[in-house]
Amino acid sequence: MNVRMRRRIAALLLLLALLLPQAVQADSASITCYGEDLTSEQYTLVLDLLEADPATDTLIPVTHEDEVSLLGDIVPAEKIGSRSLSSARVTLAQEGAGIAVTVYNIDWVTPQMYASALSTAGVQDATIVVAAPVSVSGTAALAGILKAYESAAGTELSAAAKAAAGSEMVLTGDLA
Repeated sequence: MNVRMRRRIAALLLLLALLLPQAVQADSASITCYGEDLTSEQYTLVLDLLEADPATDTLIPVTHEDEVSLLGDIVPAEKIGSRSLSSARVTLAQEGAGIAVTVYNIDWVTPQMYASALSTAGVQDATIVVAAPVSVSGTAALAGILKAYESAAGTELSAAAKAAAGSEMVLTGDLA
């Protein structure tokens, strides 16, 4: 291979290296997990609060069973309730961005509690918005966020890490 060909290949590789991260970021869509027990009016309100776009976001339900499976052994039943209403939108962020959480109508789980629990579970570099149509504890959203993050990142968080995250959230809430 001559020098000219090597330079062309090197230039092409450099160009690809510079453009690829931007292309991946531009294409990254959000995953929106919505409480399965929302009415149609509540669903519309929650999507507005989350600034979710059904045309581009992947929408996945979070069920009461998902919530109970994650938190049923550690969260009192009255905190979990009987319906899944809290919802969340997860958008992967650039490496090193950390976890940023905003909440609407969540009265028990704080943004810091979500961020800490999610970090414990292995979530990295994500922007998360949690919302409900009415004031709720926000426990269903944790199950939904974990489900959405796994889908967005193409990874599976360990069951032990998710259980530790749930326990941490409850302990932090009890201490508060």
